[in-house]
Amino acid sequence: MKCLVNLAGSAAIASVLMVSGCFNSDNKLSSVSESDVIANMANIAGAMYSDSLTDAKTLKTKIDTFVASPTEETLESAREAYKDMRVAYQQSEIFRWDEESGVAGEGTGADDGKGVVSVDSWEGQVNAWPLDEAAIDGIISSSAEISKGYLIAQNGIGGDANVTTGIHAIEYLLWGLDTNKVGKGTGERPATDYDKVNCSVGHCARRGEYLSTAAALLVSDLDAMANEWTEMAQATSGTLANNFINSSKALDYVVTAMQQMSGPELAGARMSVNLDSAGQEEDHDCFSDLSHVAIYHNFQGIKAVFSGDYLGATPKSGAGINDLVSRKSSTTSSDLNKAFDAIEGNMKIVFDAGESGTRFDHVSALGKGNAVFDAATQVVNDLTALTVSGGLYDDMEAALSVSNVSVSEGEG
Repeated sequence: MKCLVNLAGSAAIASVLMVSGCFNSDNKLSSVSESDVIANMANIAGAMYSDSLTDAKTLKTKIDTFVASPTEETLESAREAYKDMRVAYQQSEIFRWDEESGVAGEGTGADDGKGVVSVDSWEGQVNAWPLDEAAIDGIISSSAEISKGYLIAQNGIGGDANVTTGIHAIEYLLWGLDTNKVGKGTGERPATDYDKVNCSVGHCARRGEYLSTAAALLVSDLDAMANEWTEMAQATSGTLANNFINSSKALDYVVTAMQQMSGPELAGARMSVNLDSAGQEEDHDCFSDLSHVAIYHNFQGIKAVFSGDYLGATPKSGAGINDLVSRKSSTTSSDLNKAFDAIEGNMKIVFDAGESGTRFDHVSALGKGNAVFDAATQVVNDLTALTVSGGLYDDMEAALSVSNVSVSEGEG
């Protein structure tokens, strides 16, 4: 069964409907091999990073327009572009943990033209979270030259939360602090924070310079990563794609990623911490209140590698983990599909609530008995159940004969 849906654009995000049972797919090929799955995983990674790069370029264009002409309309357009970018990028996070799985590239860094070392090492410059906004405000109020190199050098100085680059830095600059706690409302940064003539809070020109520079850096970082997964890269020694395709641990890498994203990351750091603490700052996209978009598409990334279908702007469909599992254990395959369908249903409740105004940082205050809170809690429970000892992921590992799959604490 195929279920290809184009998820690009805010209108499409709002109308996503994943039909129950959609991923209860028959084997796509009568004789799927491990190499078929690995090849398709590389193609999916390439499509996800390419789509993320396209979205980042659009975001940069919208940001540059806003900085040049700071109005509420151009600010809102930039914010919409930020939201759109969360779709493909969040799915691409399934390809983290390459160092942990023993699959990594041979480059020396994203910013030197020689290739990316690993997704693990690269990700901290692109999507580090949580973020202490004081580090950004300090740079803006200083006299330091704002450049890509300077923002990179300052990223994480004095503490991991001193994030100065990447997606969440841009988010903060577009929305500002959300002071509503668990009440409804996002950050309310006015366009006049960037108005050089009628500056509302000071340093408007430098704030605009910072925002434009951060957006340009995001584009260059995603360009470096996308280049690691092209068809040409797959055939080029030393690239991430080539290392992955030729690694004896490629399947271990994918299954490790499913474990990590399902348990420590999504169920743990990105959902249960917020639900348990009712802490607004624990919200993954805490300035924009778009965490429902982020976590929903993290889950779509898990399902993409399981099914072999990426449903983005550049859709890919081929052999997935499920095709291998189903050949070894039809019971495990069936049970995993049922589990994913149940999670999808509850995740969709959380997503739809977010689109309707009940954002994820509000959910913790709703309490047991509320449909959205109960759905979110069930997602956490079901994702966790997949990863515990004796859970379905253990059964998946056994069916695939993979080993050295470890689950550690999520890093955000």
